[in-house]
Amino acid sequence: MTVFLRRTVDTGSTTFTLVIPRVNLRFSHSAHIATLGVTAVHKFSIIGPPNGQADFYHSHSLSGDAALVVF
Repeated sequence: MTVFLRRTVDTGSTTFTLVIPRVNLRFSHSAHIATLGVTAVHKFSIIGPPNGQADFYHSHSLSGDAALVVF
């Protein structure tokens, strides 16, 4: 799942991508998970492409608990 954190028409954007793993809760109501998030900065210019690298990435190690919630 990817969302925009910042988006402009003249300088680029910043996005955050969450990698969502599949989780099976067959015999338990919760399970510990570990996954990855990536912040990406995409440089852009209306006067032409930027010199050098245009995309920059920073990874984030994430963990928590997945749980079955019944309403």
